[in-house]
Amino acid sequence: RDKYNMSDLLENQLWRYRERHDLTPPSITNLEIVTTIHLIPYFKNINIKTITVYDIEEFIKQIQLSRDRIKLILRPLRHVFKNALRENIIKEDPFEKLETNILSQYSINTEYEVKPFNQDEIQLILESCSHPTIRNLISTGFYTGMRIGELFALTWEDIDFENEQICVNKSVSVNGVIKQPKTKAGIRNIEMTALAKDALMAQLKITGGAEDKRVFKTPKGKNYLRTDGFGRYWREALIKSGIKYRSPYQIRHTFISYMLMRGNSPLILYRMVGHETPEIIYKFYARFISAVKGKKLLV
Repeated sequence: RDKYNMSDLLENQLWRYRERHDLTPPSITNLEIVTTIHLIPYFKNINIKTITVYDIEEFIKQIQLSRDRIKLILRPLRHVFKNALRENIIKEDPFEKLETNILSQYSINTEYEVKPFNQDEIQLILESCSHPTIRNLISTGFYTGMRIGELFALTWEDIDFENEQICVNKSVSVNGVIKQPKTKAGIRNIEMTALAKDALMAQLKITGGAEDKRVFKTPKGKNYLRTDGFGRYWREALIKSGIKYRSPYQIRHTFISYMLMRGNSPLILYRMVGHETPEIIYKFYARFISAVKGKKLLV
């Protein structure tokens, strides 16, 4: 291995993670993902000796993800420089000169930065999905407002096609564990919109016979182990559709925004999407609240 080449140094760092006994398999997988997707493509074969604090700042600026996600992405990079300094490959660690508030300056609030997709964009995204099960998952998200972890944990026992109800009572956590929602408000029944029903009926043909009754699986038939487990499929769909990248959180935001524009009351909607109070609806979606009265679900 080239001890100065960033790609080799990052690959070597991954091997160090795999040899550690204090890291769980999901943690190692997350580090492998961020290294492969973000770090190696950006730094490529650059000589580590030429990288300055300004290069790292430019890297952080272009990521445009949440603070926690950026911290995870930077973790292997920090370790590479720390090890290089210890092995006298470099004379100083550029991370030591990094401004302490840089993550606050350039990270984004992916959860509540509301940038919904319009109907044409939704159609383009669905048409650009690489596999029917991905299309059905995204479509169900767009037309129910369910969180990604809730979609991953959904079982066929939670689906009542006759009464057109979806029971949300569990979620997949970051390490693949099925658990109840964090709050009582997260346990709820969702009225099944016509488009959500179409997506679920299509998905029934794919996973209806699954032994564990899980509704949504990967294209290879595996269960999702992380809430960002379908990230690459989401990115692929956006790239193919020509739509600028937005976080998968926007799937949920799109549903809430569109429901409000159709005249649904925030006092009804907040329960449907699993908020504890309607305050979040008024705080983050106020510009979408329609003056039209009455309940008008998507058609």
